[in-house]
Amino acid sequence: PAGNGKVTLKRSRIILSRMQRRQAMKALVLFAAVGGMAWGGRRLGLWPGEAADFETVRGETREVQLADGTRVWLNTDSAISVRFQTGERRLGLLRGEVLVETGKGEPGVDAAASPRPLRLATPEGLLQPLGTRFLVRRDEDAGTGESLAVFAGAVEITPHGQPGARQVIAAGQEARYDRNGVTTPVPAQAARQAWSRGMLVADDMRLGDFLAELSRYRSGHLGWDPAVAELRLVGAFPLGDTDRILASLEESLPLRVRRTLPWWVSVEPR
Repeated sequence: PAGNGKVTLKRSRIILSRMQRRQAMKALVLFAAVGGMAWGGRRLGLWPGEAADFETVRGETREVQLADGTRVWLNTDSAISVRFQTGERRLGLLRGEVLVETGKGEPGVDAAASPRPLRLATPEGLLQPLGTRFLVRRDEDAGTGESLAVFAGAVEITPHGQPGARQVIAAGQEARYDRNGVTTPVPAQAARQAWSRGMLVADDMRLGDFLAELSRYRSGHLGWDPAVAELRLVGAFPLGDTDRILASLEESLPLRVRRTLPWWVSVEPR
């Protein structure tokens, strides 16, 4: 019996040792996975749920000037993070749309003795401006990636899923991109940056597209009948009063604005 007790104790120690090794291996695997995720988060500059350093609510636009002189305009319902480190200055577009004008001095680099390139990370790619003014927009509902329009200088896009497929977008061009690639650039629409001056500009624009833009600055529902969607519109409209914009459309186009509820508005043929 005494001998059997020693054998049982020895076996128990062996079983316990194996369990400890398994637990240690599981912990190691978990640590490696978390470490890999952390490295990936740092590499992209975007953490899920990362807190915004600057943001706007629906209907609000905002201009901020960063420590290096870079100016950033945030459009309605937008948010960015700012991470200035020894080796780089990194912005993160967490949601919405921003217009960025890099600080003066060496293109894309501040004037410090140890230059730090400016980069902007988005969920789809990494952008590096080359002394420039550019706009980036992420449409959460569109499922078609993001859009970049360059108004001065140039911007290099590196899609997250294709790090070797870098493409430079020059001034006067715009393109869409996602983590798998970049579309062929087309001429940029200068009117796209008018919101930074508090205006919504339509240059022979479909009314349906105009109302879709306008809805970004309003709370509640703004819908329209397909019968009015193809009407064309030209004009510049102050974004401070979207109800006034709707009233002006009613005055100048063959349509009417129906307000079923204060927060439920429909545009219909007159």
